[in-house]
Amino acid sequence: MAVEIAPRIVVDPNVRFGKPVIQGTRVTVATVVGQLAGGLTPEEVVEEYALTLEDIRAALSYAANILAGGGAAGAGCPERVPQACGHEAPYRVKTL
Repeated sequence: MAVEIAPRIVVDPNVRFGKPVIQGTRVTVATVVGQLAGGLTPEEVVEEYALTLEDIRAALSYAANILAGGGAAGAGCPERVPQACGHEAPYRVKTL
């Protein structure tokens, strides 16, 4: 069961071990951020992983929120769902 933790970002314990991924894909937020940090342009990441520029922006927004201390599912939550451990999600959590 996928849970939306931010716009276009979901977690599902059966997909990539519950790591945050781009909705509708198996591409993790960490992969997107890592490829950009490694020097790929957003357009190259879009082409390489069959994403959209909106997906790239969503991944960066999610990562920035985590680094700013916004918290999220997966940030210290063993079940990867904030309600399961008492953390509040920075966005409305929606079951898909």
